[in-house]
Amino acid sequence: MAEAQSVHQFTKQDSINAKMIESLPNVYIPPITCSDGQDNYPDSINIKGTIISSSIVTYCGAVVGRVATPMLVSLTSKPESYHLDTLYFLVVCPSMPDSEYIGKSFAAVAKKYTKKDKNKFGVHSANNFQSNGVPYYWQDSAGLHFIK
Repeated sequence: MAEAQSVHQFTKQDSINAKMIESLPNVYIPPITCSDGQDNYPDSINIKGTIISSSIVTYCGAVVGRVATPMLVSLTSKPESYHLDTLYFLVVCPSMPDSEYIGKSFAAVAKKYTKKDKNKFGVHSANNFQSNGVPYYWQDSAGLHFIK
């Protein structure tokens, strides 16, 4: 049975915070790396892991549409075809504040983020992670199965 989760309502303060971050001068925000189709990473992977860090969570809603928030996941289970111990992961339409994601373990089928996927999401939260060319993977927040 799925664990009940409270849903954060997007507020005026959230909107002000997002605009303030975007307007800071001389701030480098690393790009969210998408696959160009020429890499050797699998298109989708079954994973289990723990969220160890998050960029600023921005919520979905009437004001911003579908949002993808970057997170860093320490993998506890992964296929042999994915050789890294961490995963750069986009949670689409986060349902809770970032502090509530940190330390949570989950299972999901993660899909490789491609150029075609860029148009699926209206907004990306500010990104804190430099993936050095490793493509991000993504999943809707409803597709994350939290492990107690």
